[in-house]
Amino acid sequence: MTENKEHIDREAHDKSKGFRLQKLRAVEMMIDSEIMPDDTVMFWATEYKEDIFQNTEGETLLEENKCYDENSSFTFNSIEVRKALVSFIDLWIYYDYSSLLRFNFYTSNKIGKERESETTKAEKITLPPEKLIELSQEENVSDTFIEISSKFVLHELKVSYGEKSSKFKTVSKWKSKTWKEYFKLITWKFGEPNEKKLDEIVLHKIKNCKWFSSSLHEGMEDFIKSKLLDELDKRQSKPDFLNRTFSKSDVELVFEKAKSTINLKKDDPLWKMWVTIETPIDKRNVREKLISKWNNINSSEILKYSRKSVAGGIERDEFSGENDFMALRFRIYSVCEERLNSLISKNLINNWTPEECINDIFEVSKNEVQALSKTFNYSFDSETLIYNIILELFDSCYLAFDNE
Repeated sequence: MTENKEHIDREAHDKSKGFRLQKLRAVEMMIDSEIMPDDTVMFWATEYKEDIFQNTEGETLLEENKCYDENSSFTFNSIEVRKALVSFIDLWIYYDYSSLLRFNFYTSNKIGKERESETTKAEKITLPPEKLIELSQEENVSDTFIEISSKFVLHELKVSYGEKSSKFKTVSKWKSKTWKEYFKLITWKFGEPNEKKLDEIVLHKIKNCKWFSSSLHEGMEDFIKSKLLDELDKRQSKPDFLNRTFSKSDVELVFEKAKSTINLKKDDPLWKMWVTIETPIDKRNVREKLISKWNNINSSEILKYSRKSVAGGIERDEFSGENDFMALRFRIYSVCEERLNSLISKNLINNWTPEECINDIFEVSKNEVQALSKTFNYSFDSETLIYNIILELFDSCYLAFDNE
């Protein structure tokens, strides 16, 4: 039994397989795990047993990746396929024929049709009109397929271990039922995205998964992808298996930590612009400006806007030492001034109520701040604060509803 479990080390046997594709594929599997219940225990590793190792609550998936020209094709007799089939047999035996084991063969190549070869002649294989790999994907594979495919696999086992090896002797005694169980474990993933396409797919999946916040992670999908790839790289060289694995909770933690990664955005330098603004000559407060423009405005509205302006003044005094707050205040001042000048010049403001006018410039300001937040870091960007800043700017003489 111990001899039967002996297997060839294939953890790094194929240098042409494309390490980046392998890691991108592992990251894709990590993101796809979002559909599982939150308490599901899952973990991954690369270059362990196969290119990718995934365990889900005790069920193990081992995936082999092949990175070749996708215009070429693989057949059952391709050396890459035959070696993968032998590797899968090695691992099935290693795991004591476990029913909780699954295999993937992932490649961007197409499925080809077998041709006569030295192997078919040596093993006296009569090829069917169909493609063998497509036949292997049927729900109930035929005995004819088992007879043909097992000859290919046994030939490769003979090449790998020798005809007198215990491995070859063991597998050569497999009945049709065992072969059928074996092929059911394999999922053939042909015509899959290559490295470039998979990179785009992973970014899209990150941006649309449940752990990605449109407000807190905006523009950070590439950063999150890079962090996941980096973590796989760091852990791959660990000698201890548990230390080289990356769990589902580790994936979620990368998303969580990204929320507080503010160094990806620059500080807005326009806080310095306040010294360039001329001192306002309009000394009216917000109450006086409202009455001047709308003489029919009721006292409750005036009180509401006055309170907001007072709150804005308190916040200004409290945060005046914060550069990002002062930059935000200048940005809001600039966009409000431009919008008000446009409304006044077109006489649009004359047909609006105070609420309609203030709400309009608030929406313009909010949209401007949201756009700027993709580039600059603002600690103070709540809608309430933006609204209060606008009223404070009216009260402190920087903005007005008219050209006086």
